[in-house]
Amino acid sequence: MRRPVRSLKPARAAAAPWLYPSLRESMYRLTWWSVACFPGINVPPAIAGGTLRAPQSASHHTGHRSCRHAVIVVDAAHLDHKPSLSQAHMFCAETFIILNRSKEAEGHLNICVPLAEKYSLANYLIPAKIMQGWVLVQQGEVEAGVHQAEAALETLKSFPSRRFHLPIRIGIVGLTKVAAGDADGALALFEAELDVASTTGERWYEPELLRFKAEMLLIQPKQRATEAEQCLKAAIALAQRQEAKFWELRATAALAKLRAHQGRPSEARDLLAPVYGCFTEGFDTLDLKQAKALLDGLHA
Repeated sequence: MRRPVRSLKPARAAAAPWLYPSLRESMYRLTWWSVACFPGINVPPAIAGGTLRAPQSASHHTGHRSCRHAVIVVDAAHLDHKPSLSQAHMFCAETFIILNRSKEAEGHLNICVPLAEKYSLANYLIPAKIMQGWVLVQQGEVEAGVHQAEAALETLKSFPSRRFHLPIRIGIVGLTKVAAGDADGALALFEAELDVASTTGERWYEPELLRFKAEMLLIQPKQRATEAEQCLKAAIALAQRQEAKFWELRATAALAKLRAHQGRPSEARDLLAPVYGCFTEGFDTLDLKQAKALLDGLHA
């Protein structure tokens, strides 16, 4: 059964009647694509018209079928609505970056960017440029990738009305810095965005930012393990409140690794096993494979 989607303001619909039906429909479909691909991650209210959560027992399959479906659900060919198509590919690219799959992300960006440029869709073009920077870094073009990601982020920050999804976009720039070997720069970005998230209320990506911060603390010349552990515990607690099992798995796996390195394997196993046990499919994804390998090592 279709769930209701918050309507756009009547004034906007009256001002652009040719746009309103397509935009409403595409927003509805993007909402349910997001839930389908990541049932364990809260859908940001700006997409869904309210926070949607899947139950903790929901499956977490993020394979090729779901991601192919991500393009189809917008049905832009039927709607003939280019902004919807550009937006869909932008979110697909974002999803693949979350999964650390650069080739698939690049494919979607190669469609999103030309459309956004042709139709002057800055809301999609600027974030796509950030993501292209990350892809370039993954391909070995480190200096060019970092420069592009940083420049696009500064452009994005200059438009207060375009700050939707800003936490993940700052996170992606931070990841480009990590890949370039700039751990201090990445740490500064993650810390700054955590401060912003606490005031703006856009906290759906905050567990990941906390995990990233913890990882940067652990690779400092003088390892800051106590602070890192606090970050990971905060990430797990927030993910649990959000019922975001995917984020919880990542943060818990990171804490389990830390416990194992501290010579506390039984604690590490007790932390990770229950979270891993919540998943019913998606075992071919990298995160679940890594979690299984960690658990197997802790049992050995």
